[in-house]
Amino acid sequence: TLMTAGRLSDDNKQVLVDAYNYFAKAHGADTGERVLLQLMSALPEFHTWNTVRKTGLARSITPSPPKASNTYKAIVFINLFGGIDSFNVLTPHSNGGCYLYDDYFEARGGDVGVGLTLDEILPIDGSSAGINGCKTFGVNSLLPSLKDIYDEGRGLFFANMGHLHKPCTNKNWLTETRTDLFSHHTMKAEAHRVDAFKEGDGPGVLGRMLDVLEDYGLAVSATSVNAHSIMIDGSPTTGRLSTAMDTSGVPRVYHREFLKGNQQELRLFLEKLHSETQENSGAFSNQWSQSFIDIWNKTDTLVETLRGIKLSTDFSSKAPDIDDISKQMKLVAELIAAKDQRGNGVNRDVFTVYMGGFDGHSELKATMNNRLPALDNAIKKFWMEMKAQGISERVTVVIGSEFGRTTTMNSNRGSDHGWGGNYFAFGGDIKGGRILGEYPLSFTDSPDNPINLGRGRILPTRSWDALWFGVAQWFGINEPTDLDQVLPNSQNFGCDLFTDSDIFVSGQSTISGCGGVVETTDVSLYIPEPRYLTGKEQKDICRIAVLSSSKQLKINPSDSRCYISNQVIQESSSVPGSYEVSGSAVLNFDAYIPKEYIDKKKVNSVAAAARAFAADFVVADAIQITEAPSSSPTGEPTISPQPTSSPTPGPTESPTIEIPDQCLSILDGIRVVSSTSSSSKNFYGIDIGSGIASAGNFFFDSGSWVVLGTGVDIWGNSDSFHYMYMPTTGDITISMFVSSFTANHPWAKSGPMIRASLSPSSAHYSAFVLGNGSFTNQYRPCDGCNSVNDQTGVISLSSVWLRTKKTGNVLESFYKGISDAEWIPFGGTATIDYGESFYIGIAVTSHSSTTELASACGTSFETTSSVCSNAITESDCISSSLCQWGTITEKCYDSSKLPQEDASEIMPSIFSAGSTVETFNCADTDETEIYAIDGMTDSFTCIKSKNGDPGLIISPSHQTMSLVTKMRIYAGRLCPLCDPVRYKLYGRKSTFGNFVEISGNDLPWKSDKDVARNFFPVPIHSTFSSGDNALFFTEVSFENVEYYLDYKVEFSKTRAPQSSTITFAEIELPGLLMPASTGSSSNYSGELVVSTSPRCGATEVEARETCGNVCATNDDCVSGKFCYGVATNYCGSIPPRVYSNPIVSFVPRCGTDEISARTFCGEVCTFFCSTPGEICHGVLQ
Repeated sequence: TLMTAGRLSDDNKQVLVDAYNYFAKAHGADTGERVLLQLMSALPEFHTWNTVRKTGLARSITPSPPKASNTYKAIVFINLFGGIDSFNVLTPHSNGGCYLYDDYFEARGGDVGVGLTLDEILPIDGSSAGINGCKTFGVNSLLPSLKDIYDEGRGLFFANMGHLHKPCTNKNWLTETRTDLFSHHTMKAEAHRVDAFKEGDGPGVLGRMLDVLEDYGLAVSATSVNAHSIMIDGSPTTGRLSTAMDTSGVPRVYHREFLKGNQQELRLFLEKLHSETQENSGAFSNQWSQSFIDIWNKTDTLVETLRGIKLSTDFSSKAPDIDDISKQMKLVAELIAAKDQRGNGVNRDVFTVYMGGFDGHSELKATMNNRLPALDNAIKKFWMEMKAQGISERVTVVIGSEFGRTTTMNSNRGSDHGWGGNYFAFGGDIKGGRILGEYPLSFTDSPDNPINLGRGRILPTRSWDALWFGVAQWFGINEPTDLDQVLPNSQNFGCDLFTDSDIFVSGQSTISGCGGVVETTDVSLYIPEPRYLTGKEQKDICRIAVLSSSKQLKINPSDSRCYISNQVIQESSSVPGSYEVSGSAVLNFDAYIPKEYIDKKKVNSVAAAARAFAADFVVADAIQITEAPSSSPTGEPTISPQPTSSPTPGPTESPTIEIPDQCLSILDGIRVVSSTSSSSKNFYGIDIGSGIASAGNFFFDSGSWVVLGTGVDIWGNSDSFHYMYMPTTGDITISMFVSSFTANHPWAKSGPMIRASLSPSSAHYSAFVLGNGSFTNQYRPCDGCNSVNDQTGVISLSSVWLRTKKTGNVLESFYKGISDAEWIPFGGTATIDYGESFYIGIAVTSHSSTTELASACGTSFETTSSVCSNAITESDCISSSLCQWGTITEKCYDSSKLPQEDASEIMPSIFSAGSTVETFNCADTDETEIYAIDGMTDSFTCIKSKNGDPGLIISPSHQTMSLVTKMRIYAGRLCPLCDPVRYKLYGRKSTFGNFVEISGNDLPWKSDKDVARNFFPVPIHSTFSSGDNALFFTEVSFENVEYYLDYKVEFSKTRAPQSSTITFAEIELPGLLMPASTGSSSNYSGELVVSTSPRCGATEVEARETCGNVCATNDDCVSGKFCYGVATNYCGSIPPRVYSNPIVSFVPRCGTDEISARTFCGEVCTFFCSTPGEICHGVLQ
């Protein structure tokens, strides 16, 4: 009771009493007391604060996860703790007159130093290092196995690698590195975490790999031998625990005396102590008991499994087995051999082994001579065993240490804590015999050596991220979001990463956004305290830069990568009390983008955009830096031509603007919109006028907008600004909501503008928000005239609605606050002759000749026009009773001119009730095919066969041609890893025609980590434009203008690529049906003649009436006409017929003649008809 603070349950108390009585009677009182203490130390009440309430039932073992069908792979990390002197592992060699060996030997102390002499190194081919005159390198002669594996082409050296936050030099490494360098504890943690800014979900790089792979549905395992390593620990939320083992054997939970053989006397009492608990029992005590039972049984099972493993290789050695390193590698080999017997089998294994004692502060050579032979034996024997098991191509071994050591010798003939080091990897799939990375070109301890920090400390030129990036890809992780989860800081290295194709024979991956032009541009900000930008701030700035570059250069965001370097802090002389932090944005571009396409001015604009957004939204309390900041801005002219009101002078000091966070949300919302969005195609961007120091930019979708611009001013008789614009005609009203406007000059401007032309001196009428927080009306009544400012008073609103209205040649302006119900007129009414056509849009000028950007954003831009085609969004269109929105074309039309496709019947899904569903490449569906289109959330399931990508062929029951431009898939009840994430959609125009591809791509939910499920079978209530928002689904849109009869959907990838099952609740193809043909007039009396050839026509009846061109397929007919053919075709010479109530049908029908089959919608047929005298009449289309 004392040991459990009164929480000991009566049930468990009785178990303890029974156990003591049994063992005391059978083995004596001493044994009874010892067993009692052992059992008490295992009590759930002893380890938790919970009360335990038992059911008395035996507790079941948690089942092992199922093994997927994927091939096995393993990573083994050999941790050489203490900081191995790796420049005495991989050295230069003097062969061929290589200058670097003498440089190395001299730096290490010469003849009395710690450098390796030529008879202490084994030569290897070092030409891959790319150092002129140095084709040969050397491996320490105490490690002949490394040379052998290297020469075999299965070993790689990674030169000068170590922990980095980002690429740096000896000039900025203190700025760019945020850790306690040269410390064993810190650097070991950094080397094992590989997460410089502590952003990852789990502490260890190998653990994060397993987290991702476990999400893919793979069975994973993590084991550390002789010393636990955080490297293999994943996210605590997974509940997955790593295994710690010892070379002395797998430790049993209790003394074997009473837990071995057939008479396991202690087992009954342990099982009773940890039996099942009631629902109202404590959760923590229940978890303790479950873990106890699982680990106990797992341990016993593993003991028995390993007893049955017999290796082919003898791991013993004449040299002492320091730290049992050979025994450790032998245990790893045994576990790999038992991969199929551990649990239900393992798909991915990670192991860490430990060898210490490499902290060679004194007598370095003696340290190496003592320890390297044991390491060599372990490597040699493990490599032999992997080849003997026939599994070497699926195992990769990485040998590393927390840091390298100084290249200079200390006074004790040792070397001290350094930084960069040389490390080795080997395996059957390694593309070996090479040195990757940048081996030092000089060991000179000089400030002129860019990677020497003094005292022989070598600055790494490659990070651990670079190595693990390629290894993660080889391990099966290739999605960018998943790689970012494994290596959260990898984006900070731009293209300085190794891919699996760099490291492995089987590798095929590249890094998108690399291999092409590299541009560097300045980024500077004012901040209120002396500090550097955080890792997150740097990455957010780069995210905006990448987005902006995709817009400016018209490339995909994935075609560029970015990181910030060379940060410098200095006290600001322009903004008292602030500090200027400046640096460089390094932008890498994909190899396919031509060099001449990367315009330096546009790149500078990209950086300016990133800097502007960073000041507003990313860096806390930052202020934009201008090239020539001024504390006394120049005011506008105080006299206006008409009306006579004078503008209010600007403030005497630059304003401090508070920027709401909502603008960053606007940008993020626009960021995910497809570049093919119809609403984004309406607008263009242009810099108008002279004095544009930095190119402007804009982002727009569905009314939300962000506009950036520089420019001297919009004033006088000529303007200088950025314009987001579109051409238009007729009367129009522009209404827009300005959420935020950020600029350093009080007379910077942004707002709606109606402009006669794109020339700098064009007439215009505008309503502007100003940099000082007020707003005004300005206009130029004619081309080349002076501007007019009509500001009726200073009205300051943090956010405001602005409106400009054109009626004939009369222009007016209005405003209203967020809470105002009515528009309030302000400014002046002007008369401007715009002619037939003109431009509307949003103007931004920074009122500066510097690269300083002004930025504006908002969540609404609406137009109301007398011309329907001017409407930008559906709400703009339907605001006029004369206009109608085309649901399919997503354009606005005069009501009388709506296109045929928009006038057609629209359906939430063209898969009507009774449609037929056929699967392909499914080994089993459990008869769930109909669930795919039944309008309910019952799940369709397909077990993949090995014949190819699986999918569905669906023939709608209405048998009417249809046009589709999007697809929806609803999540199933279970198995998010079984969701399809990549598709191809095909259509065919006749029952016997060929399928042609309509669309193919990734589904939007592919990157989602947690997709909610539709757990219960309920009806789906969707519309053409929207899915059922009460349920969980993904939707993809695509371009398509063709009508099809049947559809085929093929799924080439699931969320877990290794999943053998595809499942989802419903597939919908929202679309419209081809309008029913009216055939010929109801009193048609044309002459028909027999023709046995297919004919062209817009409809089948037209093809018959007009005896259209003879055809074989639809390709033989002009646009808008199709090829119609029958077993017996009719063209004339049949007595006059009257067509009544024609119904479009594109399937073969039975009738005594074709007209009869069509008129009476005869029996559907393939070749023969069941009614005597009737013939099957079919069409190609």
